[in-house]
Parts: sequence; C-alpha cells; structure tokens
Amino acid sequence: MNQVIKEYEDRWVLQPMRGSRITAVEWRASDFELIFDSQFGLAVGYGAELSHKSLAEDDPDRHAITHWPTAEIERYLDEPITSAVCFKSGSLRIGFRNGWKLFVSDRHPEVVASILFDGREIWNRSGLASDPGYPVLAIDPWTGEKIQGPPWPPRPDDYLVDYDSDDINGSFYIGLPALQVILARAKAELIDSSDAEILDVDKESYSKPHVIEKKNSPRAASYVSR
Repeated sequence: MNQVIKEYEDRWVLQPMRGSRITAVEWRASDFELIFDSQFGLAVGYGAELSHKSLAEDDPDRHAITHWPTAEIERYLDEPITSAVCFKSGSLRIGFRNGWKLFVSDRHPEVVASILFDGREIWNRSGLASDPGYPVLAIDPWTGEKIQGPPWPPRPDDYLVDYDSDDINGSFYIGLPALQVILARAKAELIDSSDAEILDVDKESYSKPHVIEKKNSPRAASYVSR
C-alpha cells in the first residue's frame, strides 16, 4: 500500500513520497525546487508557508517561507517526509519527521506549486495528472476500505457528535464497527501522520485531530483537539 496514491473525497495522499529526503534545493528568481532522493521534486513559489507542529492556518508561528534565511530553511527540512497531502481545493501540505510542515494554502491561489516525478509534473494546483506514475486507489475515509470511487460514502450512522461535551469542539463518537476498523488500521501502522489526517473533520482548521470515543464507554483513542 505504500506504493500507491490514496484518493479521498477532498484529497490525495502521496504515499510514495514518504521517506524521501532532500538532496538539493534550487533557489530561483520566482520559485524554488526541493529535489529528493526518490525521483520526486517539489517546485513552489515564495508564498509557500512553513510551520513547526501546528496545522492551523492562522497559527502565529506559521509564516511565508521568506521569513527565514534559506540556510535555515534547508536545515529545518533536512528530514524524511512523513506526509504528503494534496488537497482538491488546490492546497498542499508536506510534513517532515521533525515536525516542520510546508504548506501551500488555497487562500493564496497565486502561489505556484507542482510535484514532479522523474522530471514529469504529476500534480499542480489544478489537480492530479491522469498518469501520476503510481496506482491511485479510492478509499472510504470512514472504514479505510478500497472503493470504486465517487460517489463517496456518507458518514456512518454510528458516527455521532456529542454537542454537550466539555471538549471545545465537541466529542466525536464512533460506534464499535468503525472503532474496530480504526484500531485494526492503527495496529497495521496504516494510521500515521497522513492517514490520521482524514479524521480531521474540518480539514486544515485544527492543529490536532479530534477525540475519538465509543459511545457510553471510556475514551478509546487519544486524538484530541483543544
């Protein structure tokens, strides 16, 4: 499964990019390119942003990449990729093992961004290429199972929201069947820094995923949004 691109209703998860490390950075007049050791490349404009840890778009520590000297940026990004997510809205999020994340926001459509594989563009802000070089598998975000693609499955009936929760965003409960699937996926190490992102109900809005609980039972997982 690591050599496929997972497609969800709102995003593509580029699993083949995981583990890639930057071997060179080309700083150009209007953009820069990260060249990886895995035949991948990432070319983005200087309106791209960096943040350490937080996914929140309005986090005070998230800045345009020009906020830092180039040598400092290269040092921050000198880690393997753990997550490469291209959103169908045109935004992009690349996560590195040390917690630093590179963003291209859909709030800034003027910022160019493209992902290359073997010198060929496979993604830009308009979407994924028809032949991205790897199989594309449509995934049901509620079960993790492979599906045939659109229409995308609705939220299961046993996935409920407790609006009376003390949690600032409300507690999100998952019934036993869905919970068993999530625990099985976690055990198989399929829920990691990118797969877990599909549990973020508001996509990029929260800095951490939400509490997942089985109704009328103690907390079954530790994904908390505060």
